[in-house]
Amino acid sequence: TEVDGKTNEIKAMRPLFEGRGSLAGKVVTADAMHAQRDHADFIVDERGGYYLLGVKSNQPKLTDALVSLPGGSFSP
Repeated sequence: TEVDGKTNEIKAMRPLFEGRGSLAGKVVTADAMHAQRDHADFIVDERGGYYLLGVKSNQPKLTDALVSLPGGSFSP
């Protein structure tokens, strides 16, 4: 999906998936720009899918929460 130069891909995510079928049983992957609660809720609660989102250090609380998971589940 092409994104207008006056906006960014954050605003394009919902329309991209709203025009398609259910995400049930599907995994959406996206870069750290989409590591937002609103996007995660949309993918899971509204569309029935799963997600794998990148996380960067500009979200220190989220990064700390992931690092603190047992067994080294996620790398920093």
